[in-house]
Amino acid sequence: MRGPDSYPIQRHVLYALPLLLTIALLWIMVGPDASMTAFFSAHREAHPGLTRAMRIVTDWANAPVYILYLALFLSAWRNSNVPLRNFVLGAAAGFLAAFVLGEICKIAVGRQRPLAGDGFAPFSFTNANHSFPSGHTIRIVSSTLPLAQRYGNVLLPLALGCLAALVGFSRVYLSWHYPSDILGGLVTGSIGGCVAWRVARSSRLLKNKKHRS
Repeated sequence: MRGPDSYPIQRHVLYALPLLLTIALLWIMVGPDASMTAFFSAHREAHPGLTRAMRIVTDWANAPVYILYLALFLSAWRNSNVPLRNFVLGAAAGFLAAFVLGEICKIAVGRQRPLAGDGFAPFSFTNANHSFPSGHTIRIVSSTLPLAQRYGNVLLPLALGCLAALVGFSRVYLSWHYPSDILGGLVTGSIGGCVAWRVARSSRLLKNKKHRS
């Protein structure tokens, strides 16, 4: 039996399902990574309205999440809510960990973006060679997964997972990334979510230990 301090793996799985399904459908319906660029380039030309919508998603989907965290932090500070403060600080630590790991991977792998080519230039500092993993996917996953872990049972993890899937799809649709880059972003962002949970949990256990001393 899993205790109250056990990692919420069920919520994590529910959260990841929409993005995993999106990646699988892209591979099944469009083909391997190499097929994506030509398919979506033609689709963008034929559907300019959808292209504008995807640009809005890719540019602005994270902003409401950041505003929510700011509101949570201000509420925790104003009401001296230590558990909520620890949650927000843990989420920030996880976000930072995922960001750093993602940047290291981008530089080390050096995968060219879809419109730049189909090769690799390891240890490159050029943005055109930073396709893997997807930074946008890392940021949306590492910022929303902690919310799904803390507040959701079924619906919220799925809803936040759908938001992450939409962001990931927008990156493929706009030919900034391949589906495998999105998968890499999900894994990296999930590591950030695990770090967030661990930091918040450690802070809570340390506080309880001090109270017992």
